[in-house]
Amino acid sequence: MTRMLLYLVLGCCCATAFAVPGDKPATTAAGNPVFAELTASDSAPAATIADPVTNALPATTNSDIYLTDDKHKLVPGDAVNFRIVEDRDPPTAPQKILIVSDSGELDVPYIGLINVDGKTCREATKDITRLLEKDYYYKATVVLGLVAGTKALGRVYVYGEVRLPGPVLLPPNEEFTVSKAIVGAGGFGEFAKKTKVQVIQNPGDNQKVFTINMEDVFEKAHTEKDVILNSGDRVFVPKRGINF
Repeated sequence: MTRMLLYLVLGCCCATAFAVPGDKPATTAAGNPVFAELTASDSAPAATIADPVTNALPATTNSDIYLTDDKHKLVPGDAVNFRIVEDRDPPTAPQKILIVSDSGELDVPYIGLINVDGKTCREATKDITRLLEKDYYYKATVVLGLVAGTKALGRVYVYGEVRLPGPVLLPPNEEFTVSKAIVGAGGFGEFAKKTKVQVIQNPGDNQKVFTINMEDVFEKAHTEKDVILNSGDRVFVPKRGINF
């Protein structure tokens, strides 16, 4: 009997000595289990760990992923997609589309109207980020990009004897001439003096002013007399004298 008890005691001591770590977590004096801390190589990369609440992967804030246009200068009528990465909008959230107003401004969430006329998306992004971080965000990652198909090259202004005087948008990938501007303004008015159409290029200190006979262009097909316009140029159609 004594020998059997001795064998049992020895067996328990051996089992304790050769137990595999991890079979049962060790405990503290208070009885709480102690878990070994995983090394970096043992744990999953942070970017692959889903949010425990939404079960969604976290949004990256790597600004290199978001390429904003640094060539096209924004003009009235341009549409841009606006997003703040830190807001972590769900994938199903509708896009925020902002339109450059006639005064060259964007109505940006939180900060209101900001002038972007003549600035690239990259330049506008820097201004918006600075204003957001001034009063609303510790850090703001702003994504601002042109919406496909809405990029305009600017506008010209047509005045005088036309049916729809005012600004005419310059379409992309197309040479825009005086004749197209007049057509875009609804065509000549009833009393238009077509032989003395005035064109003002580069309005300002270095402006050029000259006169075109648009009857030759429209009625005699002398297209070589038509003039290519750039954003900001102006076309004035005078009124002819009334003959009784």
